[in-house]
Amino acid sequence: MKAKLIFFILIIALACGFIFVNYNNTCTVSFGFKLYESVPVFLVVFISLAIGVFVMLPFTFGKKATKKEKVKAGKVKETQEVQEVPVNQNNPSDDKQKINL
Repeated sequence: MKAKLIFFILIIALACGFIFVNYNNTCTVSFGFKLYESVPVFLVVFISLAIGVFVMLPFTFGKKATKKEKVKAGKVKETQEVQEVPVNQNNPSDDKQKINL
């Protein structure tokens, strides 16, 4: 628990340092129909990060099917098929070898 708290405080300190260093740096943001001038760079970075997090949330919590569920649905066979394929034509004793597919 202490490690999580220390890590959180470190992240907040780094964010504050980033804001302090880039406080006077500004940029212009255009959405095509609206133009925003003198927007602080740290604000643009944090808003972009937040939008990326919200866009990825549905993909993060999506359900992945396990192998048992795939077998029940008939998408994957439970056992592998064994097929005999001729391997060496010169040696009649090893005429066929079993290969798992």
